[in-house]
Amino acid sequence: MSKTPVILNIRNLTKTFTQGSETLDVLRGINLSLHAGEIVALVGSSGSGKSTLLHIAGLLDKPTDGEIILNNLDVLTLSEKKRAQQRRDNIGFVYQFHHLLPEFNALENVMMPLIIQGHPLKEATQKAEKLLKTVNLLQRASHRPSRLSGGEQQRVAILRALIGSPKILLADEPTGNLDADTSALVFKELVSLVRTHKIGALIATHDLSLAEQMDRIVYLDHGLLR
Repeated sequence: MSKTPVILNIRNLTKTFTQGSETLDVLRGINLSLHAGEIVALVGSSGSGKSTLLHIAGLLDKPTDGEIILNNLDVLTLSEKKRAQQRRDNIGFVYQFHHLLPEFNALENVMMPLIIQGHPLKEATQKAEKLLKTVNLLQRASHRPSRLSGGEQQRVAILRALIGSPKILLADEPTGNLDADTSALVFKELVSLVRTHKIGALIATHDLSLAEQMDRIVYLDHGLLR
C-alpha cells in the first residue's frame, strides 16, 4: 500500500475521561496511517478503546490531545461546522447494528446521504440502484428493513455508508450481529466495494478469521496500538 496516498494520519492521539477525582486514559498516544484502498483490522478486547478510536477518527468526538490529518488537512483545527462537512463528505460509518430508517425502503435508505447533501433525486436514485445491483439487492429495493434479513439490512447499511464516495470507511464490528455464513458473505462484499472505490477502511472486529483477510492488523491494548 506504500504506493497509494495516505488519506488518514493519526498522530499522538490521546483520550482521557475524568469522573470526579478519577481519570481514565483510554487512548495513550495512538499513531496510525491509512492508505487509499487499504483495509486495516482494528483488534482488541472489549473495553480496549476501539469504538472510542473510531469515533474520534470519524470526527464524532474530540481527543484530549493529538492530530488527525484527513486528506492533508488538520481537521481538528477546523470549526465544528467544517468538521461536520468533512464528516459528511469524506467519512462513511458502518456499525454492528444497521440503524436503517424503518419508514423508508432499501433504496431510500441507501440514497439518503445524497439527498441530505442536496443531490438531484434522479441522480441519487440511479446511483443507489447501481450499488444495490452490485450486491444482488436490486430486487429488494422497495422492501422496508422489517422485510429484509439481517444480512440484507447490513448490506444496505454498507451501501448507505459508501454512496457518498467517502475517502475513508470506519466500521465497528460490521458483521458482529450476523451468523458465520452471512458474516463471511457480507464481509466479502464489503471488501469488494472498498477495493473498487479505493476507499481506506479501518474495521474493528473480534473475528480473527476476518481480520486475517485484511491488509494488516493493528492491536489496541491498554490504550496503545501494537
